[in-house]
Amino acid sequence: MIRIIKADDMRFVDSSKKTTTRSVRRVGTLETSRLGLSMALLLCLAPVLIAMTPPPEPSVAAVMEASNDGPTVITGDDRATHHEVAEEEAAGQPVNPPTVDVGMRLFRRTLTFNQDVLGNVPSYELPTAFSLTTGFAWFPISDMTTQVGGRLGIVGDFHYAPGISSTMGNMEEIGTDAWGMQVGVRFDFVSGKHLVAVGMGFGRDDFTVQDKSLNAVPGVSYEFFGIDVSGRVHLANPVTMIAKVGYQHLMSLGEIGSHRYFPHATGRGLNGSLGFSFELVRSLEVAATFDYHRYFLTMNPEVGDTYIAGGALDQRMGGNVSLSYHFEAE
Repeated sequence: MIRIIKADDMRFVDSSKKTTTRSVRRVGTLETSRLGLSMALLLCLAPVLIAMTPPPEPSVAAVMEASNDGPTVITGDDRATHHEVAEEEAAGQPVNPPTVDVGMRLFRRTLTFNQDVLGNVPSYELPTAFSLTTGFAWFPISDMTTQVGGRLGIVGDFHYAPGISSTMGNMEEIGTDAWGMQVGVRFDFVSGKHLVAVGMGFGRDDFTVQDKSLNAVPGVSYEFFGIDVSGRVHLANPVTMIAKVGYQHLMSLGEIGSHRYFPHATGRGLNGSLGFSFELVRSLEVAATFDYHRYFLTMNPEVGDTYIAGGALDQRMGGNVSLSYHFEAE
C-alpha cells in the first residue's frame, strides 16, 4: 500500500527550471568576477593615465583677463608682479642722457707784462666783446640704475667771437680773431639731482690780430692739457647751483712763444666758474654763470733776445647765458 504524505513546506519544482536557475547564478558570478577584474585594472592604470594626460590649455579669455588685471607674470618657476618686472627691466637699463647746449658770452681780456726791461712790449686789451658758445656731453658707458650711479662719457665745447677788435697801448683798434675748443672725457657720479664730475682733455685757445705786419703785437695760441672738477647741487625746484674749477698745462703758446718774441716762455692756467641753472620744462634748462680764466706766463729771457720780460698775465673774465637740452634715455 502506497501512502502519500503531504506537508505544508514541500513544493514540487520543475527540473528544467532548476537547471535554468543554476545557469543564471553561474553567469551572474562570472560577470561579477569580470567587473571586479576590470575595476582593479582601471585602478592600477589610473596613475599612469593621469601622468600622461597633458594639462588643459588656458582659454583666450582667461589669458586676456590675467593680462588686463595683471596680478602676476609667470616666467619659468618665478612669479613677479607686472610692476616688479617693469622695475627690474628699468634697473637693468643704463641711463644715458646726452646733453647739448648753445649760448652767448660777454667777456673782456687783458694781457700785461711785468719786468719789461726794454719797455718795448705794449699791453694788450680787448674791451667787452661777444662770443657764441656751444657744447655737448654724451655718456656711452654707464652703470647707473634709475637716478644713482656713475657714468663715463665724451664732452666738448667750442666758442668763437666774430667781429672783435683789440687795443694795444696807444695804437688804434686792430681786428682780432678769437676762438677756442676743448674735447675730452668726463666721469660723473650722480645722486638724484646732484652731480660731481671729474674731467680731462686737450684744447686750444686762440687770440691773434689780423694785421701781421705790426710789431710787438703777439698773438697767443695756447694748446693745453687740462683737468677740472665740477658739480651741480639742486637747491629747490627749479634752481640748481653749478660750479667748476680747472687747471691747464700749456704745451704750446703760439706766436708769443715763438723766436720772434719769447722763445723760452712757459705757462699754465687756472679757471673757475659759478652760476645757477633754471629748469624751464622737462629736459630743457637755462643757465647763467660768471667765469674767470687766468694764464700765467714765465718768459725766461736770455741775452740777445729782442724782447725781455719776466712774465705775463693773460686774464679773461665774462658772463655766460646758455640754453641746454638733455635727451631722455630710451
